Amino acid sequence: QDNPYKWTNTLPFLVKAMVATKDALVLAGPPDLEDEEQSFNTLDDSQTQVILADQDAALHGAQGGQLRVVSKADGTTMAMYSVNFLPVWDGMAVADSSLYVSTRDGRVVCLR
Repeated sequence: QDNPYKWTNTLPFLVKAMVATKDALVLAGPPDLEDEEQSFNTLDDSQTQVILADQDAALHGAQGGQLRVVSKADGTTMAMYSVNFLPVWDGMAVADSSLYVSTRDGRVVCLR
């Protein structure tokens, strides 16, 4: 069977959890502040060290998270939210028109 989803999309955050609905993908994670290739090439630079420290803090929740809903058909963003939590790895589920997210700080968040 041919795969009808032949799009790619680079997002400004690190996807730690993803769940599929009939027509969309729901993605969540911390912001992506670092260009890994540039950091590798300038690892000893003081500015790179600042960026790496900021990225580490973001990975631990210092900047909250991003939640994005994208179309399965073409990858376009259907909705985008800043949230005050980070999901655990693969910690999302959809049921009864609600999104449930297990968070790194031990909560379960329900979004309708």
